[in-house]
Amino acid sequence: QDNLVQINVAVTLGDIGKPALPALIEALDGSTITIRLKIIMALNRINSFKAKSSVMRQIPILIEALNDEMNIRIHTVEVLGLIGTAAKPAIPSLIGMLNDSDERLCASVVLALGRIGNPNQELVSVLIRILKNDKRTTVQNAITQALELFGKSAGSAVPALIEILNVSDKKNQSRIVLALDNIGTLEARKAAQEWRVRQTRDPR
Repeated sequence: QDNLVQINVAVTLGDIGKPALPALIEALDGSTITIRLKIIMALNRINSFKAKSSVMRQIPILIEALNDEMNIRIHTVEVLGLIGTAAKPAIPSLIGMLNDSDERLCASVVLALGRIGNPNQELVSVLIRILKNDKRTTVQNAITQALELFGKSAGSAVPALIEILNVSDKKNQSRIVLALDNIGTLEARKAAQEWRVRQTRDPR
């Protein structure tokens, strides 16, 4: 019950904004990881250098929490994704979680990597491999969204996206085409345009 009250307080303070900064920062010390995650989310919504600096100082604790029980791991991954580019130190740990058997965790990790950004060829190659071999729809959709966020940096993923475009259902095809549009290479744009032409001829 006390934890629930503290969580609700953290959310409310985040809504208040900058005037709540001292209370939020003070509350970080000694909090359980569940409450700490809510406080970090609240701080992340406040547009100030002090808030962002406080969030950055929590990154090592968040990385450590990636080894906690499953619900905490998933929540931590989601928070790292919300933090965005400032969470780059967590990328190696997140990549290490990509082969987890839990579908929700794996999909959350992929989306977090997409939101954090900083894609290199190694990461794109890992996502391509998973895209080809992991048939779980949630995971495939998450990879497609991450590649869309990577844009031109994901150019090497275009052949794999085209391959699954031809075997996916209509809803997933639309997501893949959006990713191809955003990657924007000549090959990607051509495949997206050809798909749209096919839909015009046979919209089923």
